[in-house]
Amino acid sequence: MAENENEALKKFEDGVKVLESKLNKETTIWNSRIKKIAHDMRGNIKTIPDLEADIISFKQDVVDEIRAYSLVLHKNNITLKELRKQRFEFYSTTYQIAIKNDATKKGLIEADIAKIQYKNDLLDAHTDFLRETANDLESFKYSVKNRLELLKILGLD
Repeated sequence: MAENENEALKKFEDGVKVLESKLNKETTIWNSRIKKIAHDMRGNIKTIPDLEADIISFKQDVVDEIRAYSLVLHKNNITLKELRKQRFEFYSTTYQIAIKNDATKKGLIEADIAKIQYKNDLLDAHTDFLRETANDLESFKYSVKNRLELLKILGLD
């Protein structure tokens, strides 16, 4: 591998480490927000309308994040498909050893793109986490609505 390819690979790997760290921090933030909402649901009745507003705001935030990461993931998938094609052409035409078996080519290609695929897998897993968080927020929204309705029925509002 040429020196500039090694530098590019190192830069890419560093970028993936930064991404991992960022996604872990975001996961921690969302987990703490969900825990706070769950705690506040059992709290003072007078804070329930504020809690409902927070839930709506958080839901929009998580939807925005899902959109942003989904766009990055789709962009990366396009790049990955182009890279697979380039690597296939390389192993079919200019590789030092003639490879006739497509399964062998596929194995070499998958090895070449494994680090890039890992980045996509990170983004995909985080997007799934965010979707589950959005579902949790939606459930909280209905819980707040039902709690307010129950308080009205009981005359405790």
